[in-house]
Amino acid sequence: MFYTKYRPPNFDELFFGLESIVRALTSQLEKGRVGHAYLFFGPRGTGKTTTARILAKEVGCRGLDLIEIDAASNRGIDDIRNLREKISLAPTEGDYKVYVIDEVHMLTKEAFNALLKTLEEPPSHAILILCTTEPHKVPETIRSRCQKFEFKRASIADIVKKLKLIVESEKAEISGEDLQLLAKNAEGGFRDAETMLEQMIVGGLPAAEVVGLAPSVGKGVGEFVEFLLNQQVSEAIKFVNRTYESGSNLTNFNQTILEYLRGLLLVKNGVGEELLEVPEENYKQMKEQASKLSGQNLDFMITEFTQVGFQLQDSAIPQLPFELAVTRIAGKLEAQSSMREAGNEKETNNPHKVSSEDKRYPKDPKAVSGIIEGWDSVLQTVRSYNHSLEALLKSCRPLKIEEGKLILEVFYKFHKERLEEAKNRNLLEKVLKEVTGLPVKVRCILGKKKDNPRGRSKDFDTVEKSALEVFNGEL
Repeated sequence: MFYTKYRPPNFDELFFGLESIVRALTSQLEKGRVGHAYLFFGPRGTGKTTTARILAKEVGCRGLDLIEIDAASNRGIDDIRNLREKISLAPTEGDYKVYVIDEVHMLTKEAFNALLKTLEEPPSHAILILCTTEPHKVPETIRSRCQKFEFKRASIADIVKKLKLIVESEKAEISGEDLQLLAKNAEGGFRDAETMLEQMIVGGLPAAEVVGLAPSVGKGVGEFVEFLLNQQVSEAIKFVNRTYESGSNLTNFNQTILEYLRGLLLVKNGVGEELLEVPEENYKQMKEQASKLSGQNLDFMITEFTQVGFQLQDSAIPQLPFELAVTRIAGKLEAQSSMREAGNEKETNNPHKVSSEDKRYPKDPKAVSGIIEGWDSVLQTVRSYNHSLEALLKSCRPLKIEEGKLILEVFYKFHKERLEEAKNRNLLEKVLKEVTGLPVKVRCILGKKKDNPRGRSKDFDTVEKSALEVFNGEL
């Protein structure tokens, strides 16, 4: 296994992202002031156990004097009692006995209490190194008696450097682009990256297949996002289905989309160059796409694909959550585009001089049509802020735009009163600005709804349900 074959044997080779930890431990060794209890914590595959073994080696611990315990399978009080009984025995050779307890957070409460007694009065020849991926589950009484060292996720650059050394040692040929892909999907863990590299070199698998993506997906997420920005629904849906039919893991695909959208968010906020590690060509594309997106639209896209991640777990048709997200995103962007075009066309065709305030509001049928067509996007966005307001709006309909105001036809007096409350009206106007890009005001008028032949309003059930939501279940 590569991760054991290329495990650093000493502190001199343990340098990828762990420089500060190495400096601290080597300083203690040089001064002869090694601690008796350490807590190494951080994500998996970041070097905790490797560092513990090197520290044991550096203090002269050999053979039987290095005891490794997996707390996931030895988590009970009897296991820790056994440790307490044996820890008092002198080392067979050298000056120290070193106990490395991996995944220490898995110990039971009783086992932690037993371990605490050992930490309070440790034998002079004993060193305990506790390793965990979840330090918050380790009791404070334990943590407070340990020297704490945090192992952080390795950077993509550090992982790539390590992988390049392995590639050279194995006399293999792997492209820099493939190494970047492996490093990115290792989520900051050297072990995962080395395992994936072994699958490529020994197993002969392509990088994209190793990380669970179709060959086109790793490079094509930018293309997929471009389809969304251009409202090319059919092309985006085809992209999703090609990805699925190729045997790709759609959960990984969705994660890649979210990582890409996060990248756009960082670029849009001016920190992309500092925080992103992507090829220059990809960064250029991301910068162009970020400039086309408003902050609200980018937030909407991230929210949609975050929901896709949850829906994938229960979807009978794996592609369906993606297809629905694509349709909603494209619909929202198209509605906004239609509204802006309508506003611009009115300004261009108006031969008379009007105030800048008047120019900001669409007044023609095309603009009204844009709002009506985009009404589902308005409702969906309102829902993310206030479910009750969405319920109210479902029983209304956008009628027209008059003097910069959207006229909403409302069919029940109590609905009209609630919509005219400042908090509801302000929220709706905020959402309209997000969806249409225009500062549209809202005015409600009371309309008259015709009853069906049975004397019951056609949409009575919907209205009744809406009213129940608004009035907390009471009418």
